[in-house]
Amino acid sequence: MSEGNRIEPAPESANPQTKPSLRTVTESTSSLYAFGWTRHWLLRYGFAVLVVTVAAILRSMPGKAFADTHPYITFYPAVILAAMLGGIGPGILATLLSVLWVGYTAAELSGAAAIWDPAEIFGFVLFTIMGLGINALVGAAQGSHRRAEEALRSRDEAQRLARVGNWAAHLPTGKLTWSAEVYRILGLDPALPPLTYEGLKRLFTPESWAEMDAAAKSIRQTGAPCEVDVEIVRPDGSKRWGAIRAKAVRDASGQIARLHGTVQDITERKRAEEALRKASNYTRSLIEASLDPLVTINREGQITDVNEATERATGVPRERLIGSDFCDYFTEPEKAREGYQQVFAQGSVQDYPLALRHSSGRITDVLYNATVFKNEAGEIEGVFAAARDVTEKKRAEEELARRAQELARSNADLQQFAYVASHDLQEPLRMVASFTQLLAQRYAGKLDADAKEFIGYAVDGAHRMQILVNDLLAYSRVGTRGGEFADTDCERVLETALNNLRMTIEETKAVITHDPLPQVQADEIQLCQVFQNLLGNALKFHGPDAPRVHVSAQDIRGEWRFSVRDNGIGIDPQQAQRIFVIFQRLHSRAEYPGTGLGLAIAKKIVERHGGRIWVESQPGKGSTFYFSLPMREVTYGTEQRRASAAG
Repeated sequence: MSEGNRIEPAPESANPQTKPSLRTVTESTSSLYAFGWTRHWLLRYGFAVLVVTVAAILRSMPGKAFADTHPYITFYPAVILAAMLGGIGPGILATLLSVLWVGYTAAELSGAAAIWDPAEIFGFVLFTIMGLGINALVGAAQGSHRRAEEALRSRDEAQRLARVGNWAAHLPTGKLTWSAEVYRILGLDPALPPLTYEGLKRLFTPESWAEMDAAAKSIRQTGAPCEVDVEIVRPDGSKRWGAIRAKAVRDASGQIARLHGTVQDITERKRAEEALRKASNYTRSLIEASLDPLVTINREGQITDVNEATERATGVPRERLIGSDFCDYFTEPEKAREGYQQVFAQGSVQDYPLALRHSSGRITDVLYNATVFKNEAGEIEGVFAAARDVTEKKRAEEELARRAQELARSNADLQQFAYVASHDLQEPLRMVASFTQLLAQRYAGKLDADAKEFIGYAVDGAHRMQILVNDLLAYSRVGTRGGEFADTDCERVLETALNNLRMTIEETKAVITHDPLPQVQADEIQLCQVFQNLLGNALKFHGPDAPRVHVSAQDIRGEWRFSVRDNGIGIDPQQAQRIFVIFQRLHSRAEYPGTGLGLAIAKKIVERHGGRIWVESQPGKGSTFYFSLPMREVTYGTEQRRASAAG
């Protein structure tokens, strides 16, 4: 077939495992087996009778002097045809029928005695021997053909299973032959003869054809075996991958006369390799995207792979890092060695501290996290390690620790100052108040109204200053003079607070109710102060109606949430955080007396207990103050239970 011949795709019903290879080997075979008559014995034996009958008719035709001299001459072709086309059985039948026919006609023409003529007996025996010999030869030829056919079928089946076909090229004539599997791989119709070399061009991509053509020229020139992977474009448009191997065969003169080789379908392998390549590229992209140094280490501690971050962290290029000792890049090599050995022993390590040395001498503090990785057999091949630069973290921790120390020292100084200031101010304030009052008594009747008013202002100011100093002293002592936490009955604490506020409750005609309250771990005195400050706040900021206050507690997600709800004047939500700040007031002293430290003290006490405090309110609609305490072992009514502390 020339290059311009049409290429037909393989039909769906074609079976490339059977006939194509037989056609290239035994095209001249004309056995009746090729026509599918092997199982129709009636046709075979009927054919034997038919050819003997034809031979007899020819024998009986007039003018056959040679046939009269040689009576069996026309029956030899009949026996041969019966044996070749029908098999040994029909061949023997044709032999017997021929002998009977010749014997019958001889007896009819010459009399019965002619049958026993020695010449006739010799002819009978000779023809019988020749007929049996012909049958034996034909049987041997057919057996050989069947064995060859079976061998070809076995070869084709083996090639189909292995997806490997064989081919041969006769260089002087340019003739190509190949097996059935090559047809399947190329997607060609098995009914077509093999293509010429140039006719194959359209079955490959341009790149593959150029590569294959270069390999073909090389083997024709050098005789060296070659192998090339090519992408096949089938006539139906589908694509496959094939591995073509070729070997040269020389003639007696040493010239390359033939090429032969194999074509293997490697499409699945190529697809697997492509999937693996994509997965590898994806994994490499993830590794390279990491800002942290990533390395893999074998059992000997040698680096087998790194990412770009490792190159930047060490100042060493990848080609020098791979194969070098992992421990060489740290300030403590032995500690690094112990680290990766620990990974092999335990399977992983977390936050292993090391100091990484840059080629410039710069030191970077890192925490290594590492784990082993295994092969398909489950055997440990190496360690995958990732380093996190914690230099800034350590600096931040050190700065935080320094500031915490400064804050602790500052708080201690502040508390000491507040204590000393408040303590030292107590005596002068008492003296100012006492002597001012004494002055008013001694000069009673001698002072005019203005002087009396001024003295009143002085006494009132001294008293307010004393209260402020006492509140400031209480605020400063929340963190330093607090008691130990212990089981505290909140109902008893509330009762104490109500007793302390009894006079105010009676004056305002307040109604205070509460739900059952739990037992908590707390500083009882400070918790009492929280209740007292919140209740006092509700009693102070009431509207025209008598104060109504309700206290309750709820178990919410591992903490006790207390609430103090009133029907007072309410608070603007925008001012909700301001009221907990020291010395912050929303009203003048003339409207509502006080120092502005009550809620600030309550906030500090609640925070010391690990809780928080806040308010929900609307102007004119009352307020609800909430504070939470972590739940530990608590008692509620008659039930006891343990809950984890809220963090």
